[in-house]
Amino acid sequence: MVGLKSKSRLRRTYGYERYEPRPETITYNDGTTKIIDLTKFSIDRQYYLLSGPIQYNSSSSSSILPIGEYEEFTYAFSSFTTGSSISFLTPFTIKPILTVEINDSTNNLQNVSFFLKNVSETSFNVEFSSQFSGSIKYRAIYSSTYPAIVERTPDLPLNYFTASAGTSLINNESSKTITYAALPEAPTSLFYSLEDTGNNLSQVTLELSGGINSTTSNINISNSTVSNINFIVTK
Repeated sequence: MVGLKSKSRLRRTYGYERYEPRPETITYNDGTTKIIDLTKFSIDRQYYLLSGPIQYNSSSSSSILPIGEYEEFTYAFSSFTTGSSISFLTPFTIKPILTVEINDSTNNLQNVSFFLKNVSETSFNVEFSSQFSGSIKYRAIYSSTYPAIVERTPDLPLNYFTASAGTSLINNESSKTITYAALPEAPTSLFYSLEDTGNNLSQVTLELSGGINSTTSNINISNSTVSNINFIVTK
């Protein structure tokens, strides 16, 4: 019979399961501190997983961009035409800034000139310099301030632009420098179109001169006119 004083019955117990505690003081962003035992935590990529106050820092110069109203759509003409009225799929709150570009033509008329008329919250007219059949892509945007974030619907849902936009008056000038609000990053695309304010613009074309700068771009004008350039610059 084993005695009560047998060494096999005298065992020392350890509260930390054979691991010596490794206390460390953690200081949070809000100034509070906490003492932790590092042996009680798992390490993942050199970060300790802790419960405690969370603080998000933000720069005082940063701002949240507004969400703008936007429509980007490819419109196909079923037959040859010199002009057509097109309705927006979703009406805008206020008359948008509108640009159009020719995608393709069934008669190799990609270089035909065109201009916009009667732009409203619900529709617009596009006029061509000669008979045209094919498709165009129009982009329309409205925001109370620029730059703004827009979703490229309905053509490219879940794709987004950061965009600035505006309108600049042409007064019988051979070139025009347009100015827009700077984007958070350098712009990569510029879309522009003529909007008729009373003149026949069928023989007037626009061409970008030089690159797209952070707040300005220069556009050459083929013939004298008094009209508007609508433009949208994007990243």
